Amino acid sequence: MSSPPLVLLHGLGTGPSGWKPQVEAFSPSRAVITPALRLDPGFDFSSEAGRLLDDLEEEKIDLGGLSLGALVALRMAVEAPERVHRLAVSAGYASLPRLLALLQLALGGATRLMPERALRNQLCAGIAEPYRETAKVETAQLDGKAVRHVFREGQRFDISAALGQLTMPVLVLVGENDWANGRLSRKLADQLPNAELEVVPGAGHVANLDAPDAFTEALRRFLDPA
Repeated sequence: MSSPPLVLLHGLGTGPSGWKPQVEAFSPSRAVITPALRLDPGFDFSSEAGRLLDDLEEEKIDLGGLSLGALVALRMAVEAPERVHRLAVSAGYASLPRLLALLQLALGGATRLMPERALRNQLCAGIAEPYRETAKVETAQLDGKAVRHVFREGQRFDISAALGQLTMPVLVLVGENDWANGRLSRKLADQLPNAELEVVPGAGHVANLDAPDAFTEALRRFLDPA
């Protein structure tokens, strides 16, 4: 039986090319799809999840996401759990505790006053050097208003009540050095019915680019179990 397509959703500081190491690793054995998220002042997780599900022709997919993409992937799995064969989320969460939600809101507000070049530099600061310039090109359309809105939506994101519906196998990944998301990722893995946690050694927030070999190997073990 052939493997379902692998759909990978990027984070806020990059675009589809942010999955380059994983596309190169998995393309020989399966279809890999890396759609661009529509990040604009009208963005919301439910609408974006619905749009992506409508655009995908396949009935069953393996689905992965990083950071913002992880939240979209979680929302897609909530909206259509029957279509998600396996789910992998890196630096994701079910909801933000109050202190982090306030911090997220403040960070989003700060982007409103930043010049566009400074905003792009800030968004892409966490991207590993070989991929950073491409990430700046892919995020060139983002302005402070859009980024502020996306931050606000991330602050409001909450699927806690629906986690019990996600009975498919789930891999929760987090970079070893991603202090902000470490506790959130552990909590998410504990709350899901059928999840395992993988801490990626030597990686920060953008774990798939910080430590691409370790991240890809963890993803391969999960997607293609012996």
